Amino acid sequence: MNIDVLLVNPRTDDRQKPPLGLAYISAILKKEGISTRIYDPLPEDKMKERLIELIDLLSPKIIGITATTIQMPIAFELAKAAKEKDRGIVTVIGGAHVSAVPEEVAGNEYVDFASIGESEYTARELFKKILANEDTSGVQGIAYKKNNEVIFTEKRQLIQNLDEIPYPARELLDEKWYFKRGSLIRGLWLKTAIMITSRGCPGMCIYCASNNTFGRKIRRRSVENVIGEIKELIKKYKIDSVYFCDDTMTTDKDWMAEFCSGLMKLDKKLIWACNSRVNTLNEKMLSEMKKAGCVQIEFGCESGSQKVLNALKKGITIKEMRDAFALTKKFGIRTMANFMIGCPEETEEDLNMTLTLAKELNADYTDFWITTPYPGSELYRIAKEKGWLKQGGTWEHGHRLSKPIMEINFTAEELVNHRDNLYRQTFNPILKNIVLTPSFVYDVSKFIVTHPGTTINGAKAGVKNKSLMKFGLYIEEQMRGIKKDIIL
Repeated sequence: MNIDVLLVNPRTDDRQKPPLGLAYISAILKKEGISTRIYDPLPEDKMKERLIELIDLLSPKIIGITATTIQMPIAFELAKAAKEKDRGIVTVIGGAHVSAVPEEVAGNEYVDFASIGESEYTARELFKKILANEDTSGVQGIAYKKNNEVIFTEKRQLIQNLDEIPYPARELLDEKWYFKRGSLIRGLWLKTAIMITSRGCPGMCIYCASNNTFGRKIRRRSVENVIGEIKELIKKYKIDSVYFCDDTMTTDKDWMAEFCSGLMKLDKKLIWACNSRVNTLNEKMLSEMKKAGCVQIEFGCESGSQKVLNALKKGITIKEMRDAFALTKKFGIRTMANFMIGCPEETEEDLNMTLTLAKELNADYTDFWITTPYPGSELYRIAKEKGWLKQGGTWEHGHRLSKPIMEINFTAEELVNHRDNLYRQTFNPILKNIVLTPSFVYDVSKFIVTHPGTTINGAKAGVKNKSLMKFGLYIEEQMRGIKKDIIL
């Protein structure tokens, strides 16, 4: 089997979140008659070895790799492996990190092109020219090397009509893994799809770099277009729910009202969850969202200290947080609260204020993250200027982060301890919902029968923590780790 393009997602986690960017690019290429496959491995897979096998199997002319900051070292390794296997393969890397520091990526000896910003139309034009052996210097939105110098082409404008982009080519992904029941919506055990309805965010938060890729102006898909994709997901993949991962889904009240109306006309009632800002909601919107099947809203709270919020340029107040959580709960919609620690100007007193507010808000799920200054963000620039970046730190995030890359008023070790203590002191009741869900019990029982060794380890974890919930969550994590490497 010979193909034109192999797209690669060098995973660093095992959450059932598909590489939508690659799936969108694949859909665009498919319309152009360009044959494409997606390699989407789990972190523990031997990616370089498998990539070489796929090159032997598929003989791709182009290998395109997506990369966030944490994925970048793996992306470089894969580009190197591809070039060492076949110097004729053209390597292209795109993604959030590339848009932030394109010269660093394009300057790598194993990278032929860096794709900057939104990549759908860039990939379409660039790949067509590469496959036709045509000059690529006029392609907008790329960087490449010439005589050991990095050359930038003209900036590509953002896609204004998102409805022009075909639905993601999910058929190139491991459908059985992505659409098996899981806990993408916390506390529920459902077949969940991930979707986006908009791009861009007007927020000025100093820790966010998404504007480098998607800009600050919000561009929305039409309600008709979004509902059409939902209908396809229900029909083709029998989904129960959707998690909308837009930066903020609730900024346009008229769009949301029309969207909720469209959802209520579906033959199947859809369960869904989304992200929001605390200063974008009102009673009318929440009432409509509840009627249309919204079960959960996730908020970026960041801190219980107004001083820290101001330093982060978050653009919200403590009062707005209290009001939004109270209003959301009034309509029976579950809440998630995300906080950050290790922020500029943050002291021990501010951390105590964060804990106090977290307990007061009493979200159904509360999480604490260590602030990471990703390249391309204002915080990264400040951290470099002030010498906050720490040698030996990592770009990992979430509960796996053990070596924070930024130290301001706390050492890396202190930050990890504070995060773990804050998490322990907040009660997350919806986690218990999973172990009581019949579908979860069924799936776990089936897994236990077929994986006795894993079950023993899970039992040990449960006994050690004196918790049935720990046992259930351990098994759930192990179930996620079984994913086929499919190349259709």
